[in-house]
Amino acid sequence: MIPSRLPHSLRLLLAAWSAIILLPIMGVCGQNTTTTITVWRPSPTEDTTSAQYTSDSIFRDTLLNETNYYRAQHDAQALTWNETLQAYAQDWADRCLWKHSHGPYGENLAGGYSNASAAVFAWADERRMYDFGKPTGFTEATGHFTQLVWKSTKQVGCARVDCGYNPNDDNNSTRAKGWYVVCEYTPAGNVVGYNNKFFKANVEPQGGTDDAGNNAAGSSAGDSNNNSNNNDDESGAAFASVRMSSIWVAALAVAVVFVVFG
Repeated sequence: MIPSRLPHSLRLLLAAWSAIILLPIMGVCGQNTTTTITVWRPSPTEDTTSAQYTSDSIFRDTLLNETNYYRAQHDAQALTWNETLQAYAQDWADRCLWKHSHGPYGENLAGGYSNASAAVFAWADERRMYDFGKPTGFTEATGHFTQLVWKSTKQVGCARVDCGYNPNDDNNSTRAKGWYVVCEYTPAGNVVGYNNKFFKANVEPQGGTDDAGNNAAGSSAGDSNNNSNNNDDESGAAFASVRMSSIWVAALAVAVVFVVFG
């Protein structure tokens, strides 16, 4: 409140200045303002946990959960764990050979990733390069993804082994480096032939659209490998609209009245 002993002209001047300051604020308070809230889904490399490699149960659960997470996005049923496939994968992984076993199953390989989640993420992230409308069919660049979400596949079994790093190995070495992940799938995916009819039937677009879409933000260092089968052949953002209460507007108006008439 402005003391009444102030000259009337000074009181009017103060009231005018109060209006100049308060009116813009009142205008803003009556408007909708949009606040962007960034919700980060950590990339696999940001959530590094060695237990994904050192614990049998955590490794199995991680591979199965991550695999089914991406399969669900492409309208493919969840896979179940198969001990026979796991044993086959372990036998091959223990050899630390950076090449395919060319066995009776579908097969994905990954090496050098910080954890098992990162390996599966790398396979799934290939969908950015896949053309669902064409479709792309089998390529070395997208073959891990297509096997991962292949609708006819029902079971999976995976293994891992730490192959270490040999400073004498060059880039052409056939020895796997670091943690080596091998996954076997049945029935096998990536069945080629007949003008990619099997890819059209088994590799659905994400969310039922024609776009490959993107998932968790970030990238992971490592390598991956995939084989085909011949048949005769995140970060994301959420938005919240915030409206200032009209009570605050009324309170500011009362303050002006006190300044003028107090």
